[in-house]
Amino acid sequence: MHEALCPGVDHTGLLQHRQLLRRVGQGAAGAFERGAEPRAEIAHVVACLQRLGEGGDHAEHGPLARLGHRLARGACPGLHRLRQSRRRHRDAVAEVRSWLRESIAAGAGLQVGSGHGPVSHFAGLWRRGGLEAGPGRAAIAAEWWSSIAPIRTAIDDLPFLHGLADGTLPEASFRWYLAQDALYLRDYARTLAEAARLAPDSAEQAFWAHSAEQSVIGELQLHASLLSPEGIGAATFRADPAPATVAYLDHLRGTAFDGDYRVLIAALLPCFWIYADVGTRLHAQAGGDPAHPFASWLDEYADPRFAEATEEAIRIVTAHAAAADAHTRERMRTAFLRSSEHERAFFAAAVL
Repeated sequence: MHEALCPGVDHTGLLQHRQLLRRVGQGAAGAFERGAEPRAEIAHVVACLQRLGEGGDHAEHGPLARLGHRLARGACPGLHRLRQSRRRHRDAVAEVRSWLRESIAAGAGLQVGSGHGPVSHFAGLWRRGGLEAGPGRAAIAAEWWSSIAPIRTAIDDLPFLHGLADGTLPEASFRWYLAQDALYLRDYARTLAEAARLAPDSAEQAFWAHSAEQSVIGELQLHASLLSPEGIGAATFRADPAPATVAYLDHLRGTAFDGDYRVLIAALLPCFWIYADVGTRLHAQAGGDPAHPFASWLDEYADPRFAEATEEAIRIVTAHAAAADAHTRERMRTAFLRSSEHERAFFAAAVL
């Protein structure tokens, strides 16, 4: 086998080659036993191979260089198996931890025992109809919120947000934003209503329907009153939608059209979650001053009732994500990430 790899190598070179391959196996095994990544070992071997190749003729250099390339890419079967084995161990531990977390969380449903027990070992099995353990609601919420940290930081850094907080935002810019948000809220309420139509039970149906109502009665009326003394009317929706507004609404409409309730509510969640987070912090920065030029807007999104609605939306979405199969959960996460990015683009589009 080694001779086939190295045509043209003389006896001395072939002996060096075999010794080197033996050291590769020993070094990789040692690295595995120490729990360290064998990349340093591989780099050393690759360098040795290159030096061996450079010392021989052209026929010798090619095969040695190819072997070095294979090692550098991790194509050596032994090292590949080591990596796969270690990955399987990590995955197994993670799966066991997920299984235990959901089993402990579901223990109360057994209605037996007390204290730190019981543990409902088969809760996930009955719910999913399979052995694969999935993350719980809290883990999903933490992971999703963490995954949009760069987006949230980008939102916080926008001049528009700074102007809202300290009251220096030009009135024309604020009115432009309100006009775009009015267009957005009109169709956002429609997608909330579609979520209510698709909801699997009356409690979730009521929640999304009430949220749709609040989008119109609460938020949209506030926007309209700030834009015009007459309140909601034709003038409320007179503005031409900006590209960011169109893109966000197209995303929501497309998700609703697909008809998957779970993916739709994941796409709807950032409007709750990001606005509650931003509104609460901006309200705190403004000091709750009633004389602040944007006090009514800040009060709307820092309202405890909006925070409660946001918590309920998070609970519903993450519960469905926890119960979903891995493919659906990933689709939900993707929809959530895309909506979050649209939130950033919407804030960024405000003209200063």
